[in-house]
Amino acid sequence: PIKIGVLSPLSGVFSSLGMHLVNGIKMSFDEVGNKIAGRPVTFIVEDTEAKPQEGLRKARKLVESDQVDIMLGVISSAVGYAVKEYVARAHKVWLVGAAGADGIFKKKNRNPYAFRASLSVWQANTPMGTWLGEKGYKRVLYTGPDYAMGREAITAFRSTFKVPGAETVGDIYVPLGTNDFAPYMAQIKQAKPDLV
Repeated sequence: PIKIGVLSPLSGVFSSLGMHLVNGIKMSFDEVGNKIAGRPVTFIVEDTEAKPQEGLRKARKLVESDQVDIMLGVISSAVGYAVKEYVARAHKVWLVGAAGADGIFKKKNRNPYAFRASLSVWQANTPMGTWLGEKGYKRVLYTGPDYAMGREAITAFRSTFKVPGAETVGDIYVPLGTNDFAPYMAQIKQAKPDLV
């Protein structure tokens, strides 16, 4: 059989996304009889809990103990950053299904074993900065989740949001797992931005 290791957060802040990822992978393989080129496929799913060190530990287990042929998954960009160097050293094919941080796949640290099958935060946020810049907004408040993907999304937007006289009226980075957004909404209301 071809062994496929799946790294996905099945608990914690990204658990809903993680379950969708696992179910989507399994559904896709169900449609082809759980085979690749006539060979049966087996899955070993590991919960990364969206924690970088846990993700790296589970990646090592999949490669070294379970001896998977290929790895799929990773939702959290922080886990993606933790796993990328190990995958390159292990010469293990890794197909990323959701981690959107650009740094995981930058040319300077190109990994011939890693492939992205999902979005990049650069793809959406860079053109959005240009487009909204052309609309003439001036007072901007930046907000996002406080980890790699959120910060890189804002950096990508800022790189193209070029408006004469534009003013940043705030930066709010919300910790992962936050359930009460009222304090952040109050900060946004108080800043009175034209654009969030």
